[in-house]
Amino acid sequence: MTFEQLQYFISVATYESFSEAAAHNNISQSSISKHIASIEKEIGSALFDRSRRRITLTPVGVIFLEYAQKLVSIYEKLQNNIKVCAYESGQVLTVGMHCLAMHYDALPAIVEFKSQYPNLNLRTKHLPNWNIWDTLESHECNFGILYDDGIDLSKYQMLTLAEDHLVFVVPNSHPLASREKVSILELKSYPMAFSRSRTQMFRIADNACYRFGFEPQISVQESFPEPLLSLLSIQGLGMLFLDHALRYYNLENLKVIPLEEEIKVPLVLTRQAKMPMNATEKMFYHFMETYSAIHTDDQHF
Repeated sequence: MTFEQLQYFISVATYESFSEAAAHNNISQSSISKHIASIEKEIGSALFDRSRRRITLTPVGVIFLEYAQKLVSIYEKLQNNIKVCAYESGQVLTVGMHCLAMHYDALPAIVEFKSQYPNLNLRTKHLPNWNIWDTLESHECNFGILYDDGIDLSKYQMLTLAEDHLVFVVPNSHPLASREKVSILELKSYPMAFSRSRTQMFRIADNACYRFGFEPQISVQESFPEPLLSLLSIQGLGMLFLDHALRYYNLENLKVIPLEEEIKVPLVLTRQAKMPMNATEKMFYHFMETYSAIHTDDQHF
């Protein structure tokens, strides 16, 4: 169980209501119920009597509450001590961010973290994915935020922050523009626009085609989304891209067509797996883990 789950349990015990506790913690009622059920499964006993309108603690729940409050109190003191330690040591935390990460809640999460720890020297660098890997290797960046396009888990630790999925975007003149959905298998018959080979978007789209047994017909390539989207209309091409990220670009005269196959692409926080985390890194990682869990449940991340 996690400290967040303990905090959720304490909230439910305090409010004697799952809905009120959920509202207090800014998550859905179903989510907080799942967290409580997870604790109950782990300890092998019910914590709440749910047979009445206002839920009450079971005898096991009463005992569990006493220890949960102590543990959370100790943990909060630990966080405060870590905060003081980070301030006093002058540690710098640097996060390398993929340009498309701006289209999710990764940056607001970092801003929120900074607001909670205003004296911490926190920096962000907006970099292409190949530079993020370089800065992680050189220790110039403590963390990177980019897509999981097959990241080597033997070398890198990952935390999923958000999840997007591939769609097919075409000009209104394209032969498939009238379709409500297309299969990715149909795309092997059409020339397409692709990102440059060293980009994550190239690997994501290319790997998707490879998974379904064909090599894409790449007619034109550009490094950045804006010129690619412009070329679609000019050359009558289609392009595989990420649905949520597309919403931040000008899509005039273009149509976004869902794929029949669901091809999910996670946005992740990553770091070198074999490097021990210092106190500041642990504080940031824990914050991002909590922030993403809350906002993913509420469909905001």
